[in-house]
Amino acid sequence: MQFDKSMETSFGILIQFGEELPRGMGDDTLQTDIDQMTYILQSTPDDSIYNIQENNNAKMTGLFHLYLYLAQALHFYQPWLFGSVSLRTMEITMKYGLCAMSPLAFARFGTLSVTIGYVTAGCRLGEWLWSFATHAYFTLVVLNLHHFTAGYYRKASTQTAGKERLIAIQIKSLFFCL
Repeated sequence: MQFDKSMETSFGILIQFGEELPRGMGDDTLQTDIDQMTYILQSTPDDSIYNIQENNNAKMTGLFHLYLYLAQALHFYQPWLFGSVSLRTMEITMKYGLCAMSPLAFARFGTLSVTIGYVTAGCRLGEWLWSFATHAYFTLVVLNLHHFTAGYYRKASTQTAGKERLIAIQIKSLFFCL
């Protein structure tokens, strides 16, 4: 009951922001949008990611935080909506810039990527997370590393490429060393 009221309120806020409500994983347009974001991220040089400007738009930062809350809640209670929310956090980050919680967008989209079978794309996001973790955003990234690697291991256990396993092991090691 409390979850339903919370989701109703959160979705109402999204509507007030002019946002579309999250789509389920069965939605073909969602898969197309995920593929498009994956292509953008795979085509973007590392230096461009590391030099994304800071998000100074308070409205978009507030919206971003709402989506992070939804991603956490929906992951457990309505997981079919997790993909849409994870995608939107990446879209906001890429369009408006980084904020203190932006590494979580990379972690959540990386989790989504690996879960739907894009292991290489998820691994690249893991590399960026590793870089964020060893630089400015260290403490914030740690919050979601275990979640990312758990999703990674579910898919990567069938992979033979050593690079993907190495990145996951590095991220997992960072989490456990703290």
